[in-house]
Parts: sequence; structure tokens; C-alpha cells
Amino acid sequence: MTLSVQTQAELDQANQRINAYNQELLRQGFREVSISTINSAEVSVLEGRFGRLKDLVVTLKTNQQLEEDKPEVSGGIHASLSDPEADKEFDDLYKKVVLVVTGRPL
Repeated sequence: MTLSVQTQAELDQANQRINAYNQELLRQGFREVSISTINSAEVSVLEGRFGRLKDLVVTLKTNQQLEEDKPEVSGGIHASLSDPEADKEFDDLYKKVVLVVTGRPL
């Protein structure tokens, strides 16, 4: 999911939410697999456990400057689902990432 922003203040707020969530995931035992920076955008890829989800990868992208062509932040999750309970946990985590990125519940 992505959030296109119109002002630097909106971008700063989104970055703050995403960075706080990144730190929360690290405190929960996730590990940072990679960090890449392209221009003013930073992409963090984390791996960890969330309930029954296997092979869970969370990707979070921040952008430090408001750019005309890509004024956005984003996030995403990927996991292997083994049963209906894992499917529900995936939905719950997806909704959390949407809230973090957009600032609005799904």
C-alpha cells in the first residue's frame, strides 16, 4: 500500500509513524534484512514472526523529501499461510501496516 502526500508536513507525519513501527517490530524480535537508500527514499526489509505466519517479510519505505514525481511512502507484507488462523493473522497484520502507512484504518 502507498500513501501519496501533498505537503512536507504530511510526509513528515507518515515517516514518523513508519519509523516508530519499524522500531516496534525490532523490539518484537524482527531483524532487519536490508536497508537501501535511493535518492531521498529509504526502504527497510524486516523478517520475523507474527503468530502462525511463516516466512514473514515486512517492507517499509519512507521518503525524506517531498518530490513531485514520487511524493509517497509505502509498506507491504509477505508471508506463507498454512491454515485459516494464519490467514486471519495476515489480515490483522495487513490492517496494522495500512494504518501505519496511511494513518487511517482499513
